[in-house]
Order: sequence, then C-alpha cells, then structure tokens
Amino acid sequence: MLKKFAGIALALIMCLSCAGVFPALAEAKNTNIPYAVDGGFILFDSETGTVTGFNGRIVDLVIPEEIDGVAVTRIGERAFEYCDTLKKVTMPSVTSIENYAFDYCESLEKVTAPNLANMGIYVFSPCVALSEIEVGKENEYFVSEHGVLFNKDKTELIIYPAGKKNLTYRIPTGVKRIATSAFFGCNALESVEMPGVTNIDDEAFGWCLSLKSVDMPNVESIGDDAFSYSSLKSVKMPNVTKIGAFAFFECGSLAEIELSKVKYIGDHSFFGCDLISDIQLPEGVEEIGYAAFCNTAYSNDESNWDTGALYIGKYLVDIKPQNEKFTLRSDTALITDELFGYAILSEIEVPEDNENYSSVDGVLFNKDKTTLISYPTGKTQSAYKTPQSVTRIENTAFSGRTSLEKVELPNVTCIGENAFYDCYNLKTAIMPNVTEIGMNAFSGCSRLQSAYMPRVMNIEKWAFYDCDSLKSIFLPKSLTEIDRGAFTNNFI
Repeated sequence: MLKKFAGIALALIMCLSCAGVFPALAEAKNTNIPYAVDGGFILFDSETGTVTGFNGRIVDLVIPEEIDGVAVTRIGERAFEYCDTLKKVTMPSVTSIENYAFDYCESLEKVTAPNLANMGIYVFSPCVALSEIEVGKENEYFVSEHGVLFNKDKTELIIYPAGKKNLTYRIPTGVKRIATSAFFGCNALESVEMPGVTNIDDEAFGWCLSLKSVDMPNVESIGDDAFSYSSLKSVKMPNVTKIGAFAFFECGSLAEIELSKVKYIGDHSFFGCDLISDIQLPEGVEEIGYAAFCNTAYSNDESNWDTGALYIGKYLVDIKPQNEKFTLRSDTALITDELFGYAILSEIEVPEDNENYSSVDGVLFNKDKTTLISYPTGKTQSAYKTPQSVTRIENTAFSGRTSLEKVELPNVTCIGENAFYDCYNLKTAIMPNVTEIGMNAFSGCSRLQSAYMPRVMNIEKWAFYDCDSLKSIFLPKSLTEIDRGAFTNNFI
C-alpha cells in the first residue's frame, strides 16, 4: 500500500530502476541453495531460513534442523505444492508454515512439526490422504488430539485432516471457532456436532461432499463458502446473524433452513439450493447479497412472483429483466444488493408512504435522499447531477450505465465500490467534496479524461484501473492513501 507521497516517490524510483534509469541499483541476490534429500532436493533460502521449493519424487521427507549452519525455521508459500509423491514429512525445527505450503500434496498422510508456532491458510488443502498432524507435547502454540490440530487452549479448531475416515465427529465443547478451510474436502464425514462453536470461518466445510448433518446451536457467524457443495439436507441456525457469500452454494440436497436471527446474508449464499421451497426471514434483516436465493425452489416457483418481482416477506430479492419502469411495494423494507444492475429499467418509482426508500426522476435513493442507490440502466441522458442532499453513492449505483458522459456530485463525500464501473462513455467526473473513492469505483471508464476531486483523502485499489484516456489528474495535499493498482493501465 502506498502511504502519502513518499510512497509514491519510492514506487516511481523502483519503476525507473527496473527500466534501467538507475543502473547502480543492484539486482537482488539469489540466496536459494539446493539441499539433497531422499528422492530429490529441497531449495533453501539461507538468508531467511526458509525452505522455498523442491525437485524430485520425494516420499518420506525429514527436513534438517540446519543447512550449512543456518537454522531451518520456515516453510515458504507453496514450497511443496503439487508434490504428489510425498507421504510423510517431519520438520523438527520449523516454527512457521506459510500459505499453501503443501497444497495438493494428495499422497501426504502424516505431518510432524513439534515446534510449530505459526501457520498460514490452506496449508494442507486439499491433502485428501492426510490423517494425522502431530506437534510436540510441550508446544506453546498448538495441541494435537487424535491427529486433529487445535490452538493451545483448544478454543479454535485449526485443521481436521481430510484423510480421516470417521463418519461422525463431535467438536470439543470448549472450541469457539472453526478456522478457515479446517474441514475442507473431508469427504468421509457425514455428521458434525459443534456444541460450543460461535464462529465458522471461510470454506471451513467446503467440498465436504458427504456431509449431511450439522448441529450448531450456538453459531453466530458463518463465513464465505463455509458449506459450499456439501450434501446437507436441513440446517437450523437459531443464533446465526451473519451468513457469508456462497456459504451454502450449490447444496443441492438442502431442503430446509431456519434463519430466526439473521441480519446479513451474503452474495449467492443459497444459490443453487434447488430443494428450498419455503423461506422465512425475521424482521430487521440489514443486508441481502446479490442472487442470495437464486435457483432455489422458491425462486423457481412462478406463483411466488408478483408483476415481475420476487419478495421474501418485505424483502425484495429479485426482479425480472424489463424495459420499463418498476414500482416498489409500499412495505418494501430492504432491496437485495445490485438488484437493478441487470434489469434495464428506465425508471424506479417508490410510493410516498414507503418508510425506507424514495425516488427522484426515476432514480432510487434512501428515504432522506442522502444515498443514491441505483441509477436505472435504461436511462438515456448523457449528463447527471446528484441532488444537493446526496453524500454517498452506493456500490454499483451507476455500474455499466453507458449513456453517461458527465456526472456532477456536488456534495458527495463517499463513492462506493464499483460505483461507476465500466461506464465506458463517461468523460468527466466532477467531485468537489469527495474524500473516499472505493475499490474499482471508476474501473473500465476508458474514455474518462477528467476527474476533479480536490478534497480526496483515500483512493482504494483499482479505483481508476483501465482509465486509459486519463492522462492527468490533480492529487491534493489532503490525500493520505492510494491503494495498489489505483491508477494501473492509464497514462498518468
């Protein structure tokens, strides 16, 4: 991340160095050295004490405590990725294993790392033969029980080896969190009980193809892809308030869900759960992501649709493409994210008595008109100026609106992610009071020539990516942060 202008200057110097402008800047020294082991060799970075790669058909690997007098303390990212002959690895002095280090080691059966202190994500996934991870009894950071890895106080389950053959598993009562990808690809498991768990992280049970039943009475948060592609049939979530994106994606056997306290439902959460015919949501849901309930039995039943709209209670979750105006119901309490981006509507109308939304000239706002939610895709005007009351442009609000050539945002301070994404005819954006510009906000605006933002403070990643007509821009002293790729693929 680039911080202030010292960071920008440093990045420029680095680019010039790569181009040969500063030939005195020496190339980085290659410190990787090969070390012979049974079946091949490993690569070792002597400056960092890191095993960085391998070559050969290694089966039983014992990583030495030292190489050329340097302690071996780390396994680098993807160091043994696709080492498909590896069955056993022992690493007595290693304290840290980085992300994806043993990714797709499909023959790996046992791992011994007595002094392990730090571990990245997806380290052993999907190692479908792995049945045991062993750490030292005196290890200060981790503990292993029947080959399953936990943190030291057993409040977090780190890895349940994918090669274990148990059909059922009861997570110890003291465990509160299931880590990212902890059970990923555990195809033997059919049933899991988690009496004390409150948090399930991303992909925790992803691709557990045989998993039919989970008991999670105290779970409050479910991460992205947590149960995707599983065989769950019925899920009760009495205390869940947050469900991540793709959490139950393509769970084709799932027919019943209980969502009594949910507040947040991510994109595509139940997409493809084509047996779910009845969906009840509680009062107070704050966000429903894009296509959260698409391709369910509920959404596929035409009797649940009313004049081109699909509601679940007071929540509008889908509409059918139509080249005309659309009118919200008076009781609409929430609209699914990005819902109007693909509908090609010319106008969105809101009844005066709706308590949550309003419209002006067919443009959708929140009730007090401080947030512009959606500018209809079917509008043909080449210029638009937001009302004086508007201070925020919602995510994707103008995305793909190709008729626009000029926008004026007089009092807007925050522009959301993808707000003007792919508005490829947009030439001018006047934003005198904007301080925050979100990720991909103007990405793909290939004809954008002028972006006036004299008070901007933060520009997130890829905000002006592929704006290849943008040749100059004024960045004020107020600017404190430019994230990576913010101005990639343009002529600045």
